[in-house]
Amino acid sequence: MTTKNNIFEEHLKQWLGARKDKKERSKIIKHICFITGIHPKSVPRSFKRIQMKRNTGIERRGREVFYTPDVIAALKDVWEIASEPCGENLHSVLGEYVKILIRDKVWQHNIETTAKLLVMGLGTMKKRVSKFVRKTFIAHGKSTTSAGTIHNLIPVRSGDWDTASDRNEGMNG
Repeated sequence: MTTKNNIFEEHLKQWLGARKDKKERSKIIKHICFITGIHPKSVPRSFKRIQMKRNTGIERRGREVFYTPDVIAALKDVWEIASEPCGENLHSVLGEYVKILIRDKVWQHNIETTAKLLVMGLGTMKKRVSKFVRKTFIAHGKSTTSAGTIHNLIPVRSGDWDTASDRNEGMNG
């Protein structure tokens, strides 16, 4: 797509110069269709798009980000201190945690970050908290269960059935 846009940018001056000349414009259209392989009807639209494009540099689309990474970092700090609750539970006690952390001079975030964090809505907080990774304490390689005492009371047969039956006769008889 970048290559096609470059082709249109190269021919834009020629296209604008042949504004009233249909034959010249048809030559330009045929040439561009041959090079790019696009339909002739889309050439004027592409020229219009290139002509109207701003030359400010980076094209940024979408909404402006309100909750910047520093706000999310502050949210994660409070979330970890509060023992990793869900978004609903954290939303109701967030203000109290921040007040206590500021009072104890443990809060490391600036005023703007704190203000944005305290204004954060429940839905946004639920989305952000759901992406945090919970700490898990799993002992890999070690069994966390042990055999109960009932295994010692019940005799378990092992080996050949014929030899096991001989032993049982001796026990019963």
